[in-house]
Amino acid sequence: MKLETSQPQTKPSSVNEYDVVIYNIDRSSSDLKYGRGRICNKHVDEDSFKYDIFAIDYGYFHKMVPEDFIWECNEELSALPPLALHCQLANCAVIGGGAWSKMSIDAFKSYVGNEKAKILILEKTFEKLIVELKNSNPHDISTLMALTHFSTLGYVHNAISRMPTIVPKKKYMTYKNINVNDILQVRVQSGKSLEAFYVADVNDYRNFMKECDNITYYTNKESKLPEEQFVVDTLVCVKSYTNKYERAIITKIISDTRSIVKLVDWGKEEEVHIKNMRPMPEYCLKIPVLAIYCSANEIHTSYCQSIHRLLCPGFEFIIQIKEVSTKFESPNIIKIFPLKS
Repeated sequence: MKLETSQPQTKPSSVNEYDVVIYNIDRSSSDLKYGRGRICNKHVDEDSFKYDIFAIDYGYFHKMVPEDFIWECNEELSALPPLALHCQLANCAVIGGGAWSKMSIDAFKSYVGNEKAKILILEKTFEKLIVELKNSNPHDISTLMALTHFSTLGYVHNAISRMPTIVPKKKYMTYKNINVNDILQVRVQSGKSLEAFYVADVNDYRNFMKECDNITYYTNKESKLPEEQFVVDTLVCVKSYTNKYERAIITKIISDTRSIVKLVDWGKEEEVHIKNMRPMPEYCLKIPVLAIYCSANEIHTSYCQSIHRLLCPGFEFIIQIKEVSTKFESPNIIKIFPLKS
């Protein structure tokens, strides 16, 4: 309630995809109402920008929000976990298949009403919670919908299934879009030679650091990594010495309990025990991989005598992309320039 009635003053220096911002979520009302939102898309509208924003505490989208309605979300607020949970009713399917009718949707709204309800989490998929929903009605909402002929009971896509033959949905991470001749200010993440090292775009790094607590929060909700998923190429989150979780991919199995993983946001490889691994949550897949794999074939002469300093983690410089690679399979060929003084 405090956030909804706040009067934000600070405008963000830049607005990028995946940023958490404060925005006016009730533009049609004379009473201003503010909330947290995650930037999903950016649109050019004549000489200004507009954004598609997901309201992380309410669970819906706002399209084409003007820059004038967006303010900076401070670090303390952006670190708070989103309030909205994405749910699906278990055993509740459209009669005859297809899309839900307006009558069925209206019936669901009527049965749920405005009263408090209880959910029982029956299953968790990569995208949502599969739940049973109960309130003061004599039956749970799915059963009530079926009894009044607005739905049918039964297993539906993405609903409960304990059959061992079901194969989990393949997880994929997103990567930063890089093009030839792009010029980026970067910081070193890891590396020992100019033939193979990792950097991160400075702006992406700042945004990523705001997400670290969220990554740990969502990973803590996951169970321990199942033995059948302890295989090469599985995306996992691994616990660091600070008890926070880092995103990684299993690259080599050493024994029944230990493997080598690549920390995708740092470019480093580490040996990790299975007890310190958890499946990577869906939330983490939406954050682009931070590390950019590089190889420098040209370097400014002022750096020639200071390679060790150049590859020190956190050191910043400018790069120009000369050749583009694919993910971590081979390095991007770059040229290095010093920061302008």
